[in-house]
Amino acid sequence: MARNNSERMYHFSREQKNPMVGCDFNCIYCAFRKLQQRFATCADCKTFRPHYHLERFLKTPARTGENEFVSLCLNGDISFASDEFVLRVIDYCTQWKDRTFFIQSKNPLRLLDFHFPSNVILGTTIETDQMYIGKDRIPYSEISKAPFPEMRYQAIRLVENNDVHITMEPLIDFDPDVLVNWMKDIPQLKVINIGYDSRPDLNHLPEPPLEKTLDLIDRLELITEVRRKQIRPA
Repeated sequence: MARNNSERMYHFSREQKNPMVGCDFNCIYCAFRKLQQRFATCADCKTFRPHYHLERFLKTPARTGENEFVSLCLNGDISFASDEFVLRVIDYCTQWKDRTFFIQSKNPLRLLDFHFPSNVILGTTIETDQMYIGKDRIPYSEISKAPFPEMRYQAIRLVENNDVHITMEPLIDFDPDVLVNWMKDIPQLKVINIGYDSRPDLNHLPEPPLEKTLDLIDRLELITEVRRKQIRPA
């Protein structure tokens, strides 16, 4: 049964299905990693080492209505999967053409190696455009080992046959002109999800002032649909 939307990362996600779990990008704010360490019974899930639970393909995905989707492999990053696994994901999505699926990766260049059916939304996270962030000039590499956000933008803009969703969460300080220009340059962009870190007490990210974020949202709404998540003072 699909869980209540308020319990999920994306409000429009009818269900999260995770036939792959794990990621080696080691983002300091990763809630999935922390939850797996606390609650998982699988040893590989606890260490968040990329691995598979192929039996989860056997379950029928939830039906999706307008603006809804089934999230696939969000409890990890599919860019760490084998070609064989990604092809199986594609077969699964093709089998259920009457559903919409959402696949997100912090290495979207990897997604370009495959042809996903049109009922798959592809996405990536772009939390900032800054390589050195905030007044303390914190290197982005201390926050995440994923490809730098500009590389993600350069890759996701090349998607041709699928809708694209961008997630700006957890939002880290940014140059608004750069982010707006990036978003304008993504042809298939349909939705931007934006919000602050849900656990600022733990992660202490260099966040932008609220007024700056609200101005960014106003500018992004001139480009595409913007879905607000947790918006609060920095």
